[in-house]
Amino acid sequence: MKNLRQNRIKLLLMPVLLCAGIIAFGQTPEEAVMEPVNLLFEGMKKADSAMVKKAFFKEAKMFTSTKNKNGEDVITQAELAKFLNLLGSKNPNDPAWNEKIFNTQIKVDGGMAQVWTEYSFFIGEKFSHCGVNAFQLLKDQSGWKIIHIMDTRRKQNCNEVFTK
Repeated sequence: MKNLRQNRIKLLLMPVLLCAGIIAFGQTPEEAVMEPVNLLFEGMKKADSAMVKKAFFKEAKMFTSTKNKNGEDVITQAELAKFLNLLGSKNPNDPAWNEKIFNTQIKVDGGMAQVWTEYSFFIGEKFSHCGVNAFQLLKDQSGWKIIHIMDTRRKQNCNEVFTK
């Protein structure tokens, strides 16, 4: 009787497991690579530092390229831990950080991927700046993780469609 019950349960679960496998294997490599990138932006919007942390490799590096007041290029490095603390300490009533991406290009080779995308950054509904994000990702046993981000930031020469 017990074996009959177990067999029925297995038979009932079989279609569910097969469908889950089809869904998992139906994902393109590019869609899989975009998961941590999308997780980062969704976590930023929700001010959820735990969500954002899941998108990153533990030793990830973050850099920004801007121009100083003399028009010279300046590269600054940010620490992931400080970014997560800043995000996690946001007041829930503060406007959301909303980064909209477009013109995304994805390259994948084995366990390495690159995502290059233009973006516009908003604080709440107010346009802040635009630029380009360059993500380097690696795939480990838990999936794709962001290992490196380099972004540019500017307020001029932004695509008008994405500043509204």
